[in-house]
Amino acid sequence: MYKVFIVGQTAISDKDFMRRIHWEEYGFTISGEAWDGTDAYHRILKFRPDIVFADIRIPGMNGLDLTRKIKERIPDIQFVLISECREFSYAQKALNYGAFRYFLKPVNEEEITEALRKATQVMEQADGPDSFEEESLEGIKYTPGIHANENIKRVVEYINNHYEEEITLQGLSELFHINPSYISQLFRKETGMTFKEYLTKLRISYASALLADTNLSISQITHKAGYNDYFYFIKAFKKSKGKTPKQYRNSLER
Repeated sequence: MYKVFIVGQTAISDKDFMRRIHWEEYGFTISGEAWDGTDAYHRILKFRPDIVFADIRIPGMNGLDLTRKIKERIPDIQFVLISECREFSYAQKALNYGAFRYFLKPVNEEEITEALRKATQVMEQADGPDSFEEESLEGIKYTPGIHANENIKRVVEYINNHYEEEITLQGLSELFHINPSYISQLFRKETGMTFKEYLTKLRISYASALLADTNLSISQITHKAGYNDYFYFIKAFKKSKGKTPKQYRNSLER
């Protein structure tokens, strides 16, 4: 059984809510709880759970700092952060610190069980290239909260699953029957990024994982990351990482 640790006043710290989650069906058991971040930090290091559900706003050490500090010590622990704040900067920081998922309150049972299923997949995967690439992207993909516009939920989900393919605003417009200008407006409002910025971030992250964990040529990686133009990919990669793909790969080999 995988061990779950709960921190703060999240929805799942409610006893009735916890009973409604069929933890054992997903191979999990509640191994501990803590009210404040400082206590949680020491208990997590001691008990080493597999997944932590934590409020961002908690006494002592906040959920973001807790995630960062624990991930520095035990990178394999999966964090699901829960917040009342709709500002994307919080989600961005959470994901940059290595959070597995980021949800807005009120969180529901479906979101919790989805997180458990995904966490199980990650923990059961072999340490091969595919596993590395997927885990690398988990920290980049944006997960809309339950209050997000339904149209943008569908658009973001599609981009998350098809970023290696050719995707344009016009194509999304035709696929979802939504005006492209409206998609652009909704996307920026929900994520804090333009459609192009988000797609580029996903693709460059995927390309970085391929450069680090495979022997594929840069030309092959260009196409696998969703780019048709080799030189445009080089330019986009350097703008994002400050290095060309070749320089980036060489820096990892030192």
